[in-house]
Order: sequence, then C-alpha cells, then structure tokens
Amino acid sequence: MTFGIFFRALRNQACRYSPLLLAVILLSMAAFIGYDYFRTPPQGDLWRGHWAGCGNFHTLIDAADRNKLDYLSLDITDKETGQLFISGELILSADTYKKLRPNDDWSATVSLGELRSPRASFGMDQYIDVDMQKGERRWGNTMVFRVKETRLRASGWLRDFPFDTYRAGFVPSLKMSGSRDSNWTTVPLDTIITNVRLSDSMTVNKAVAWSDYVDDVALTAAERNKAYGEDECALIVRRAPWYRTMVVLLIVLLCIPAAYLVFRPDDNPGVDLIAVILGVATIRQFLLGNLVDWTLYSIDMVFVLVTVITAAIPLWHIYRRHDVPRAGDPGS
Repeated sequence: MTFGIFFRALRNQACRYSPLLLAVILLSMAAFIGYDYFRTPPQGDLWRGHWAGCGNFHTLIDAADRNKLDYLSLDITDKETGQLFISGELILSADTYKKLRPNDDWSATVSLGELRSPRASFGMDQYIDVDMQKGERRWGNTMVFRVKETRLRASGWLRDFPFDTYRAGFVPSLKMSGSRDSNWTTVPLDTIITNVRLSDSMTVNKAVAWSDYVDDVALTAAERNKAYGEDECALIVRRAPWYRTMVVLLIVLLCIPAAYLVFRPDDNPGVDLIAVILGVATIRQFLLGNLVDWTLYSIDMVFVLVTVITAAIPLWHIYRRHDVPRAGDPGS
C-alpha cells in the first residue's frame, strides 16, 4: 500500500515537471547549435574546423618568383550526403611548358596513391584526368590546366547519418604520357598542395600520426607514434557538432505530439499523428533528400519508431478506458 502511494506521488511529480525539463533541454540544444555554428576554430588550429591543408605550402610562400615553379594545386569539397569531390589545377612554368608542348598528343593524370600506413584491405590507386588540351595562359606566361572534378574515394557509410565518419588518405603525384601508346612516367614537381574546403555542416581533421587515422588494424607501439610524411594526406571527415545536435533536436521535436497524447488523452489523436507523419516527411527530405531505390538509413528506423509510438499511444488509452470497471458493473 505504501509503495503504491509513493509510486503515484512520484508519477504526479514526473507529470508536473517533465514538460519543464523537456523545454529546458530543447532551449539548451538550440543554444548549443547557435554557439557551435558561429564560433571560429582555435587560433592556429584550423584543421579542427572546415579547412585543412596538405603538402609543402612553404615552397610557394617562400619562392622568390612563383612563375618559375611547377606545382599541382588540389581542392577537396563536399556535398550534403557526405560525398567528397576533388578537383584542382596544374600550373606549369613557361620553360617546362616549352619542353613538353612539341608533342600535341600528350596526356596527364593525377595519381592518388595509397598511404604508407597499414590497412585491412588495399585498393588500387585512383586516377584523375587532367585536361591538357585546354590550357589557360596566366601571369608570367605560366600555363594552367584544369584537373577534372571527380568523386574522391573514401571509406565510410551514409547509413550511419548523422554520426557517419569518412576517411580519405592518399599520396598525390602527377603522371604524363607523350602519346597514347607510351608508358606513364612520374613528373617531378616543385610542390603538390591540397586544400580541403568543406561546408559548415562538416568538419575535417588532418591526421598527424598513424594512430589518428588507422582504425581497422592493430598497430605496434612504434607504428602508433609514426608521423605521416609531408607528401601524405590523411583526412577524417565528420558531421559538425552543431549539425548532429540539430538532427537530434528535430527528432525530439517529432516526439512532442506523442508527449501531448500521453498527458492529454482526451485530445483528437488524429491531428497529432498527421503532424508527425508530415514532420517526418519534411525532415527526411530536408536532411537526406528524396528516397532513392529504397535505400534506408539508421535514422529512417528512428522516424518509423516515432510514428509507431505516436499511433500506439491513443490505442493504449482506449484499452485503459475499457479495462477500468464502471460503477454498477458486476465486480465493481
């Protein structure tokens, strides 16, 4: 008897303060989203934000005459679905261009080789075409050739959205061929740089040691502390903290109609159920776009669970009403 009284009192207190607690949680999450979105990365720690750089930038910065340098500048960008794309420019000095130009049938490709750190599975190098037929003459008679935009090969799964993580690691180099039948030869360049410029919804971390990047094989103590070379680019891309919090906040907001049905059982449940269904469709379209080939992600299971709970609560209330004996009934 005493336990029943205590349980009812605890339930009454929970019903009284839970809406206030939920409101505080929602406001706190909204405040964190605004703070994390507008804050800037720590000074000197840019790779913890949306930008990262790989390669020897000092060669370009310290050069007395940049027009005499031969270098490759690569750019990595992203899309909302977690896909990474790489493009860039090949800049040749006037002297180098004159040496290579006599052969009009030349071609070039950017080779993205494997990192030197161990992996559970090894793949082939990725090759990106360079448009050598449409060069653009710029300052100091340098010739600039466009590296065609290509999707960058990275490990990771969108099905884990919004907690998906992508790893992209490579060693870039330039290979050229004087004709279609000749072999590809590696062309020495003064420097190769890679600029990673991601949207505000993604963050990039440039791995310094092997242990920062490798997660699928066991490393020895010596390997864990081994640093990546200047020519290696090991990137770890994740969703920004504010973006993850925003997704969680939207899911919590979808649960509000279900909470109304729990505390106000006499309201019309059809309106709340329709609101949840429309909210799921809108949020899913906003976050991931249209459903393609019935490809479902983990977050889709959360949407289904929220919808089912919202539909089940009114049925539970109906069961309780019929289960409570009425006055005058036998056994009441």
